[in-house]
Amino acid sequence: MAHALDAATGAAEGDAMTATPGPWMVWEGRNGELRAGPSPNCTVASLSKPPVGDVAFNARLIAAAPELLEALVDIHDYAHNCSTGPAVPDHFWEIRARCARAIDAARSKT
Repeated sequence: MAHALDAATGAAEGDAMTATPGPWMVWEGRNGELRAGPSPNCTVASLSKPPVGDVAFNARLIAAAPELLEALVDIHDYAHNCSTGPAVPDHFWEIRARCARAIDAARSKT
């Protein structure tokens, strides 16, 4: 199953749900929390210090989400295009399936 996504919005082709366009950045909010989004006027996520984990790493990971999704769609499409014909390596099927599951999870409306 191919996933045609708009690289700018992350929206599936024909899908009304859209993501906030990237690129996103990370900045510190007024209360010391880290925020991620396209600009300080548009916060997509706000992270305070969790009991475990690296809040700065988590913020950077969230900020990279639009580019990561775009790259994942490219990998999926490449694996899809390479997984036709008589001698397809098994790992192409696995890569394609893993990408499709992750893309579906990112696009999920629940």
